Amino acid sequence: MNSNEGNNDDRGFVLQLMMRAEKKVKEYAETMHEIRRLQMRAERDKDYIEQLNNFIRAEGQQPVSIKETPPLGSGVGKPGNRAKGLPLRKIQWDGMTINDIIGNILNGTPEVIYHHTELIPLVYEIDSDSDLRKVLPNVRSALQKGARDGLWDKPSRGRFKAKATVEQGTLVQA
Repeated sequence: MNSNEGNNDDRGFVLQLMMRAEKKVKEYAETMHEIRRLQMRAERDKDYIEQLNNFIRAEGQQPVSIKETPPLGSGVGKPGNRAKGLPLRKIQWDGMTINDIIGNILNGTPEVIYHHTELIPLVYEIDSDSDLRKVLPNVRSALQKGARDGLWDKPSRGRFKAKATVEQGTLVQA
């Protein structure tokens, strides 16, 4: 083996590392630009809501409140964000447990029978199949445990619906 071959392999490896690093730097810059753009949009929306609230107050009505969101952190320790790799939950489920979320969805549409893969996009911001695979075990186990605990019914494999009981000839949600 020639000693130059080893150097070429090292140079190729370093070149690949440099190319990957440059690609990630570009992605990072694009992401930061998008964050700044969204922050500006949020500020414009907030200002607009505040202007509308001035008119609402002038009409003697209660102004619309603006929910302030905390700055982005690691997400660790918050319900639904136990790991950095999980996709974010939709904003209406902020601070709720997965069982509460599933219960709200199922009880909100008691006539619908959901497959566990149909519930995931209702709970999480899913952008790819990878995101779906990340949360699938968590949602599936929560659904199965909830069915065992009597929180909702499991009419068939992988399908769940709101728990219903029959009282005096009418269907009543439990």
